[in-house]
Amino acid sequence: MITSTIETFVLKLLSEIGLLAQHLVRVRAQFHAAKIAKSHAQNDDDTATILFDWSENYNLRQTKEENGAYYNTQNVSLHTGYVYTKYEKCSFASISDETNHMAEVAWTSLQPLLTKLIEQQHKIQIYLISDSLVSQYRNKTSAFMIKQYCKRDKIDINWIFYESGHGKGIPDAVGASLKNKFDQIVVYYSDDAFQAASDLVTTVKNDTETKLFLYEKSDIDVLKEQIPKLKAVKGTARMYELIGRKNEQLYMANPGFLGMLDLIYGGWDQDETYGG
Repeated sequence: MITSTIETFVLKLLSEIGLLAQHLVRVRAQFHAAKIAKSHAQNDDDTATILFDWSENYNLRQTKEENGAYYNTQNVSLHTGYVYTKYEKCSFASISDETNHMAEVAWTSLQPLLTKLIEQQHKIQIYLISDSLVSQYRNKTSAFMIKQYCKRDKIDINWIFYESGHGKGIPDAVGASLKNKFDQIVVYYSDDAFQAASDLVTTVKNDTETKLFLYEKSDIDVLKEQIPKLKAVKGTARMYELIGRKNEQLYMANPGFLGMLDLIYGGWDQDETYGG
C-alpha cells in the first residue's frame, strides 16, 4: 500500500483540481464553438458543418453455420456523423472493408461528402468537428489536406477538436443505428452471402435515411500518393482548432481555445510541404 503525508496529498489534489479546471474550460469553449458552427450552417446558404467520428468496426458474419463455424466473418469500418446545412440535416456513414483509421483513411472516407458539399452545393465555409486523436485527425496530414482543399476550391475550413472522448455522441448513435440495420438484413436475407461492405451498402441503402458512402483500398492509395513527406510543426498535437483560409494561410488555436490564433503557415509555395 502506498502512503503519503497529508501535505503531499493536498498538493497532489490541488494539482489535479487545477488540471480538471483547465480541462473543463477547454470543454466548455469547444462545445460553445461547435454550437456556433452548427448555427452558422443552419442559417448561412454557403456554410456546412460536419460532426464525425469512427464507430467501432462492425463484425459481419453469416447466420448460417457449418460444423459450428460461420461461413464468413468480416470486419467493416464505419466513419459516421451528421451534416448540418441551411436546407438539410442528415446522418451519414462512410463504409469500407479497410479497417485502418489513420488520417489518410479518414480523409478518403470524407471525400465523397466534401465533394457533394463543395462542388454540388457550393459551400465555401466548412466546419469540421471531431475527437482529437492524433493518429486519426489532429496531425500533419490533416493540416496538409486542409491546405489542399482551401487552395484548390477557394474555401475556408475550421476544424474544431473536442477533448479526447468528448466527440462521440451523435456519431456513435448513427453507428449503432446502422449496425442494428445491418444485423436485421443479414438475418432477413439469410440465404444471401454478405462478404463485404459493398454487399451491406447495396442491400440497406434504400432502407435507411442515413447517407451512405463506400470507399475502397484503391481510393486510399490514390490519396496517399498525393501526400508528400511532411515537415513537422511544433504544437500541432496540442491545438484545439485548425483553421484554413482560401488565401493559403493556416492557423491553429492555442490550447485555451480562447480565440488566440498562431499563424503556422503563411504564403505557401507550390512545392512546399508542411505538417504537425
